[in-house]
Amino acid sequence: MENIKVLHIITRFDKGGSAQNTYLSLLGLRKKNYQLSLVSGLSLESEMKYEEIKAKEKDIQILKSEGIEFIQCSSLLRRINIIKDLKAFFDIWRIIKKYNPLIVHTHSSKAGLMGRLAAKLAGTPIIVHTPHGHVFFGYFGPFKTKLFIIFEKLASRITDKVVALTNREKEDHILFKIAEEDKFSVIYSGIELNALKESSSGEKQNLKKELGIPENSLIVGTAGRLVPVKGPEFLVKASKYIISKYPDTYFMFTGDGTLEHDLKRKALEMGISDNIIFLGWRDDLAKIISIYDIFVLPSLNEGMG
Repeated sequence: MENIKVLHIITRFDKGGSAQNTYLSLLGLRKKNYQLSLVSGLSLESEMKYEEIKAKEKDIQILKSEGIEFIQCSSLLRRINIIKDLKAFFDIWRIIKKYNPLIVHTHSSKAGLMGRLAAKLAGTPIIVHTPHGHVFFGYFGPFKTKLFIIFEKLASRITDKVVALTNREKEDHILFKIAEEDKFSVIYSGIELNALKESSSGEKQNLKKELGIPENSLIVGTAGRLVPVKGPEFLVKASKYIISKYPDTYFMFTGDGTLEHDLKRKALEMGISDNIIFLGWRDDLAKIISIYDIFVLPSLNEGMG
């Protein structure tokens, strides 16, 4: 399929789930000899720390080494800004016209709306969109949510196929009448199995020691951005009850975000800060998760359903 050109567009190519899904999809598609390009908005807007920036730069270099072109569209931002959004739209349109792909595949909300409209106006034959979850509840107030649903319904009219990551995500889109059922396909997110090899007991003990955790303690952990939609505050509140009953239990949060300071303060106020560990962003997530005895996902909304 060497002659089939596919242009992917994503709002932010950071270390979040939607970006990782897109990254792995591109590498998989390249093995089938598609001609691939990726347009990304300004990833630095996501306030990535140095370690995350370096890890992402490595991913970009891997894409390039596989023959996948990476195109930075600095006008494409996650936050709404009318002037920059108009510029981003025309920048995306010009990129699509220049590369003239057979397929434009957009990812996430903002890139999805702008990219699909730009692709339609540029005359792209096939338009595909992956929402990577949705914001129908848990994100905005009623007015913004209704407005977003209207935009999604309009965009779906010019979309040939919508890729949901789970059946639940597909069902939610159908429930809100975003598009007809036959327009959806479900493709589950893949993972790199090589990165998830089991750590030895010695490695686990050394990691616990490094993190200051007693060897025989119980570790309850989560991983994700420390932002409202991920629900970390609910886990902090619940941890007080668990720790009062089982004082050898430690709660571990892997990830950073806007709530980090407030969560640390809350843990201190509740008198449980010695049993709450905030690791921040890590590029060795698989190794960290290997010492969890229990994994908890307190999210209000996830792309996986």
